[in-house]
Amino acid sequence: MDLKPKEQWRPVFHENKEELIAAMQRELDKIPGVVWGFSQPIEDNMEEAVSGVKGALATKIYGDDLKVLEQKSDEIVNIMARHIRHEDLGVFRVLGQPNLNVTVDREAAGRYQINVADVQDAVQTAVGGTALTQVLKGEARYDLTLRYLPKYRNTQEAIANIRLLSPSGERVSLAQLCKISETDGASEVYREGNRRYVAIKYSVRGRDLGSTVEEAIKKVNEQVKLPTGYSLDWEGEYESQKRATRACSSCFPSQFF
Repeated sequence: MDLKPKEQWRPVFHENKEELIAAMQRELDKIPGVVWGFSQPIEDNMEEAVSGVKGALATKIYGDDLKVLEQKSDEIVNIMARHIRHEDLGVFRVLGQPNLNVTVDREAAGRYQINVADVQDAVQTAVGGTALTQVLKGEARYDLTLRYLPKYRNTQEAIANIRLLSPSGERVSLAQLCKISETDGASEVYREGNRRYVAIKYSVRGRDLGSTVEEAIKKVNEQVKLPTGYSLDWEGEYESQKRATRACSSCFPSQFF
């Protein structure tokens, strides 16, 4: 949103941006299930360039299992919310997208003499589409794709009713050949360095950034145990501050101070 000049703000904010943010936060917190963040366009772009997420500070948990990653991220958020004053605290959720899983029942497919590959091809053609040939338009080539009409593939029941022709001539539905179920899956997967991660974003206002993050690191290391193969990184403005401090120390050795 665009803000009016400070002189036009209501007197209750005293022309102070922090008080305005606090007031907006109080009102927005009344809306359940939403994580809010306060930033500015250039600042937001810089934060994302530094840490890969939209937030002044970020904690990333790296590992393989998305459920474990989200479980550990919730533990960390609870610790940070309970012990340390952080603003805009929240998890970038990756789970919550309904997935339709189609698992071939090999015994059932065998009884109808239908190959597993034929079942997979039927699902691919009906739902995803299969390229049959190519159309040339000048120097450009476009796939000509065969796919079922939406009403025959838009619901679980419609997919379960997809028919295959067995060698005996019998038309067999996908429900007779597969176990079809809806599960909670990933809406998107964040990766960095070929590893999956879940990010926690937060900000520090009204306190020293370095000491606040270091206190959070200490509390989290004491109370959160990561499984083997999982790791934790603290990034964003904190990492930038550490790099700047190291660079300053190398340029100006202690004997000059």
